[in-house]
Amino acid sequence: MLEGTTTDKKTYDTYYATTAALYDIPREAIAPIYAHLELDVQYQHSDLFLEILSTVDALPAQRRKRILQYGHQLAELVWAWTDCIEKYYEDEKNPMPRRPFDPFRD
Repeated sequence: MLEGTTTDKKTYDTYYATTAALYDIPREAIAPIYAHLELDVQYQHSDLFLEILSTVDALPAQRRKRILQYGHQLAELVWAWTDCIEKYYEDEKNPMPRRPFDPFRD
């Protein structure tokens, strides 16, 4: 959902640093997120959407509506997916598909 919204570190650093502090997540655990975001900045992914739209003169209202509906469906899918994962792990009787997360090993 946030792909292509980064232009430099200050646009995302505060969010992830605050979230990590709030949930007591070690910096090493979010290092892969930072690595991905830094690649987005390096490869100028923030400009991709604007470049794509620059090739389109106008979108009819019905098509715009469909695009927004697809966006809403994607957001609902991500929410449902993470909700199912959370519900699965809330039940201690469910088997763990992998070893528990260890911030010093992972």
